[in-house]
Amino acid sequence: PDQVVFSSLSDRDQLAELWGRAVGQVVHSGIGLPRPGATEPIDLEAKHGVPRDARVIGVVGTLSPEKSVGDAIAALVRLPDDVCLCIVGDGPEENALRAEVHRRNLERRVFFAGPSAEPDRYLVSFCALVLPSRHERLPVILCRSGALSIPVIAADVGGVRELLDHRSGRDC
Repeated sequence: PDQVVFSSLSDRDQLAELWGRAVGQVVHSGIGLPRPGATEPIDLEAKHGVPRDARVIGVVGTLSPEKSVGDAIAALVRLPDDVCLCIVGDGPEENALRAEVHRRNLERRVFFAGPSAEPDRYLVSFCALVLPSRHERLPVILCRSGALSIPVIAADVGGVRELLDHRSGRDC
């Protein structure tokens, strides 16, 4: 090809391994920045039954195998009882994830919100975004979280490390 454009350094480096040399350039996707305070949180209690005093962590995205949402569900049992998980999205893994929640007896701590055209409203309702993916290029949801100053808990895969500084953060 005359030119190759990648969305992350990780993608460029993967191809460089195959071709034996780095080609092309990286152009990170941009997002529109919201006005500070302009995004109204979702009332998670009224809409989904999340306890008002819960510390809510959330997943936003397609419920597919590579997103590894089941890992977030499995980790929830090691967190304090007042921590809940809100899952925003749908996809082929939804039934299996619901079965996992039932198997682990976490129905009072895991809430399936379904797909949403307003991910920013969910993000500002969370203490932190969880991204347990096994593979990512440059996840737009991490850019949106950063623009909204939402802490992120993410697997160190693909383009994720290009967006996150593991030394910073705050507690829920």
